[in-house]
Amino acid sequence: MARRTRRNPSPGFKAQVALAALKSDKTLAE
Repeated sequence: MARRTRRNPSPGFKAQVALAALKSDKTLAE
């Protein structure tokens, strides 16, 4: 399953990762 998700990441998962990255960037920027 992990490999499959890696190959075809779901839109929701991608959005979650993007949001997490944005949050991390904001925290680092501050």
